[in-house]
Amino acid sequence: MELTQVKSEFIITSNELSLKQMIDTLGFTGDYSGDKNDVLKNGQLRGESFIEFCTEYEDSLDIHEQYSKLVARVEGIKKNIISLLETGKICCRFCIVIKIEKGNTPAMYLNSEFINWLHELQAELEFDTYANPYNLEE
Repeated sequence: MELTQVKSEFIITSNELSLKQMIDTLGFTGDYSGDKNDVLKNGQLRGESFIEFCTEYEDSLDIHEQYSKLVARVEGIKKNIISLLETGKICCRFCIVIKIEKGNTPAMYLNSEFINWLHELQAELEFDTYANPYNLEE
């Protein structure tokens, strides 16, 4: 039986800084990263450097379980991020990805601690939702 799955991503981006400058200034690398000068498969430049922290997909019927795990991971480096945010050279985004299976939608609420945390990091919030099974014929 396939269950609804949720994962969270926290992404720091910069149009101005190279990946090396971001890592040197922030003092960490994250789970995934890329440089603004990387050439993509289509031959174009990436255009922005990024550092991403994420959880894996987990069976869940409550998104709070996943986003709170990622907040705990990032909390220890929050001061470094805020310092660089003050220069205007980076942006932050938090993404919650939900794969809904057979209509089993998870509880989706944002507690006040999480909202305040996003505000401190001037982070945008994004939801990516995918409903399965997906039938193009209907």
